Amino acid sequence: MSLLFLHTRYFSFFFALAFSFFCADIEAVAQEKSSIETSGDVIQVGLPLLALGVEVWRKDKQGIKQFAFVSLTNFALTQGLKIGINKKRPKGPRTDSFPSGHTSMATQGSTFIWRRYGWKYGVPASVAAAYVGFTRIEAEKHDLIDVIAGAIIGSGSALLFARPVLEGKAVVEPVISTKAIGFHVQFNF
Repeated sequence: MSLLFLHTRYFSFFFALAFSFFCADIEAVAQEKSSIETSGDVIQVGLPLLALGVEVWRKDKQGIKQFAFVSLTNFALTQGLKIGINKKRPKGPRTDSFPSGHTSMATQGSTFIWRRYGWKYGVPASVAAAYVGFTRIEAEKHDLIDVIAGAIIGSGSALLFARPVLEGKAVVEPVISTKAIGFHVQFNF
Protein backbone atom coordinates (compact mmCIF):
# COMPACT_ATOMS: atom_id res chain seq x y z
CA MET A 1 0.00 0.00 0.00
CA SER A 2 1.46 3.32 -0.99
CA LEU A 3 2.06 6.05 1.55
CA LEU A 4 -0.11 8.44 -0.48
CA PHE A 5 -3.04 6.01 -0.34
CA LEU A 6 -2.54 5.55 3.40
CA HIS A 7 -2.53 9.31 3.99
CA THR A 8 -5.55 9.81 1.74
CA ARG A 9 -7.47 7.09 3.58
CA TYR A 10 -6.57 8.49 7.02
CA PHE A 11 -7.26 12.06 5.94
CA SER A 12 -10.66 11.08 4.54
CA PHE A 13 -11.57 9.23 7.72
CA PHE A 14 -10.54 12.05 10.03
CA PHE A 15 -12.07 14.72 7.84
CA ALA A 16 -15.37 12.79 8.03
CA LEU A 17 -14.97 12.40 11.80
CA ALA A 18 -14.23 16.10 12.31
CA PHE A 19 -17.06 17.06 9.98
CA SER A 20 -19.51 14.85 11.89
CA PHE A 21 -18.42 16.36 15.21
CA PHE A 22 -18.79 19.85 13.76
CA CYS A 23 -22.21 19.17 12.20
CA ALA A 24 -23.64 17.15 15.10
CA ASP A 25 -25.07 20.41 16.45
CA ILE A 26 -26.88 21.24 13.20
CA GLU A 27 -29.75 23.07 14.92
CA ALA A 28 -27.31 25.48 16.55
CA VAL A 29 -25.57 26.08 13.23
CA ALA A 30 -28.84 27.43 11.84
CA GLN A 31 -29.14 29.89 14.74
CA GLU A 32 -27.18 33.07 15.11
CA LYS A 33 -24.03 32.60 17.15
CA SER A 34 -21.83 35.06 18.98
CA SER A 35 -18.26 35.54 17.78
CA ILE A 36 -17.06 33.91 21.01
CA GLU A 37 -19.12 30.78 20.35
CA THR A 38 -18.06 30.66 16.70
CA SER A 39 -14.38 30.99 17.63
CA GLY A 40 -14.79 28.06 20.04
CA ASP A 41 -16.36 26.00 17.25
CA VAL A 42 -13.41 26.69 14.96
CA ILE A 43 -10.75 25.92 17.59
CA GLN A 44 -12.61 22.75 18.62
CA VAL A 45 -12.09 21.33 15.12
CA GLY A 46 -8.77 23.08 14.47
CA LEU A 47 -6.77 21.58 17.35
CA PRO A 48 -7.33 17.92 16.42
CA LEU A 49 -6.87 18.67 12.72
CA LEU A 50 -3.60 20.44 13.52
CA ALA A 51 -2.46 17.42 15.55
CA LEU A 52 -3.34 15.03 12.72
CA GLY A 53 -1.89 17.35 10.10
CA VAL A 54 1.50 17.35 11.80
CA GLU A 55 1.54 13.54 11.86
CA VAL A 56 0.57 13.34 8.19
CA TRP A 57 3.14 15.99 7.24
CA ARG A 58 5.85 14.08 9.14
CA LYS A 59 4.70 10.83 7.44
CA ASP A 60 4.56 9.30 10.92
CA LYS A 61 2.50 6.12 10.64
CA GLN A 62 2.71 5.50 14.39
CA GLY A 63 1.51 9.02 15.12
CA ILE A 64 -1.41 8.64 12.71
CA LYS A 65 -2.32 5.30 14.26
CA GLN A 66 -2.14 6.78 17.76
CA PHE A 67 -4.31 9.68 16.67
CA ALA A 68 -6.87 7.22 15.27
CA PHE A 69 -7.09 5.35 18.58
CA VAL A 70 -7.32 8.61 20.53
CA SER A 71 -10.09 9.96 18.28
CA LEU A 72 -12.15 6.79 18.27
CA THR A 73 -11.90 6.40 22.05
CA ASN A 74 -12.82 10.03 22.64
CA PHE A 75 -15.73 9.91 20.19
CA ALA A 76 -17.14 6.65 21.61
CA LEU A 77 -16.92 7.79 25.24
CA THR A 78 -18.28 11.28 24.61
CA GLN A 79 -21.20 10.22 22.43
CA GLY A 80 -21.96 7.17 24.58
CA LEU A 81 -22.22 9.32 27.70
CA LYS A 82 -24.31 11.95 25.91
CA ILE A 83 -26.82 9.26 24.91
CA GLY A 84 -26.68 7.38 28.20
CA ILE A 85 -26.91 10.33 30.60
CA ASN A 86 -29.33 12.46 28.60
CA LYS A 87 -28.70 15.67 30.58
CA LYS A 88 -30.65 18.79 29.60
CA ARG A 89 -28.61 21.74 28.36
CA PRO A 90 -28.58 24.92 30.47
CA LYS A 91 -30.52 26.75 27.75
CA GLY A 92 -32.81 25.09 25.24
CA PRO A 93 -34.69 21.81 24.94
CA ARG A 94 -31.82 19.50 23.91
CA THR A 95 -30.75 16.68 26.21
CA ASP A 96 -27.16 16.01 25.17
CA SER A 97 -25.29 18.32 27.51
CA PHE A 98 -23.03 15.86 29.38
CA PRO A 99 -20.15 15.78 28.55
CA SER A 100 -19.13 18.70 26.36
CA GLY A 101 -18.17 17.28 22.96
CA HIS A 102 -16.52 20.52 21.87
CA THR A 103 -14.29 20.47 24.96
CA SER A 104 -13.48 16.77 24.66
CA MET A 105 -12.43 17.23 21.04
CA ALA A 106 -10.34 20.33 21.77
CA THR A 107 -8.57 18.77 24.76
CA GLN A 108 -8.01 15.58 22.77
CA GLY A 109 -6.08 17.67 20.24
CA SER A 110 -4.20 19.74 22.80
CA THR A 111 -3.21 16.77 24.96
CA PHE A 112 -2.14 14.79 21.89
CA ILE A 113 0.11 17.71 20.86
CA TRP A 114 1.49 18.05 24.41
CA ARG A 115 2.09 14.32 24.77
CA ARG A 116 3.76 13.93 21.38
CA TYR A 117 5.77 17.16 21.21
CA GLY A 118 6.17 18.45 24.77
CA TRP A 119 5.11 21.41 26.82
CA LYS A 120 6.41 24.11 24.44
CA TYR A 121 3.66 23.19 21.98
CA GLY A 122 1.29 21.73 24.54
CA VAL A 123 0.82 24.84 26.68
CA PRO A 124 -0.52 27.08 23.87
CA ALA A 125 -2.71 24.23 22.63
CA SER A 126 -4.06 23.67 26.15
CA VAL A 127 -4.83 27.38 26.55
CA ALA A 128 -6.80 27.20 23.29
CA ALA A 129 -8.65 24.09 24.53
CA ALA A 130 -9.51 25.81 27.81
CA TYR A 131 -10.88 28.72 25.78
CA VAL A 132 -13.19 26.29 23.97
CA GLY A 133 -14.55 25.15 27.34
CA PHE A 134 -15.11 28.80 28.29
CA THR A 135 -17.03 29.43 25.05
CA ARG A 136 -19.36 26.50 25.76
CA ILE A 137 -20.24 27.89 29.18
CA GLU A 138 -20.51 31.46 27.85
CA ALA A 139 -22.90 30.31 25.10
CA GLU A 140 -24.99 28.51 27.75
CA LYS A 141 -24.56 25.18 25.95
CA HIS A 142 -22.90 23.53 28.99
CA ASP A 143 -22.24 24.07 32.64
CA LEU A 144 -18.85 23.70 34.34
CA ILE A 145 -19.35 19.99 35.12
CA ASP A 146 -20.05 19.21 31.43
CA VAL A 147 -16.89 21.05 30.37
CA ILE A 148 -14.71 19.40 33.04
CA ALA A 149 -16.01 15.96 32.07
CA GLY A 150 -15.32 16.67 28.38
CA ALA A 151 -11.79 17.80 29.24
CA ILE A 152 -11.14 14.64 31.28
CA ILE A 153 -12.40 12.38 28.49
CA GLY A 154 -10.47 14.18 25.73
CA SER A 155 -7.25 14.37 27.74
CA GLY A 156 -7.61 10.85 29.07
CA SER A 157 -8.05 9.45 25.55
CA ALA A 158 -4.85 11.16 24.42
CA LEU A 159 -2.90 10.16 27.52
CA LEU A 160 -3.97 6.56 27.01
CA PHE A 161 -2.74 6.16 23.42
CA ALA A 162 -0.37 9.00 22.44
CA ARG A 163 3.35 8.49 22.99
CA PRO A 164 6.13 11.08 22.81
CA VAL A 165 8.05 11.53 19.59
CA LEU A 166 11.61 10.43 20.24
CA GLU A 167 14.17 12.44 18.34
CA GLY A 168 17.45 12.06 20.19
CA LYS A 169 15.72 12.19 23.56
CA ALA A 170 15.21 10.08 26.60
CA VAL A 171 11.66 9.74 27.91
CA VAL A 172 10.66 8.71 31.41
CA GLU A 173 7.00 7.84 31.97
CA PRO A 174 5.20 6.57 35.05
CA VAL A 175 3.69 3.09 34.72
CA ILE A 176 0.82 1.83 36.85
CA SER A 177 -0.69 -1.59 36.22
CA THR A 178 -2.26 -4.40 38.20
CA LYS A 179 1.16 -6.07 38.48
CA ALA A 180 3.59 -3.18 38.89
CA ILE A 181 4.14 0.46 39.70
CA GLY A 182 7.27 2.11 38.38
CA PHE A 183 8.81 3.99 35.51
CA HIS A 184 9.34 3.22 31.84
CA VAL A 185 12.57 4.68 30.47
CA GLN A 186 13.14 4.85 26.72
CA PHE A 187 16.14 6.18 24.82
CA ASN A 188 16.42 7.03 21.15
CA PHE A 189 19.90 6.88 19.61
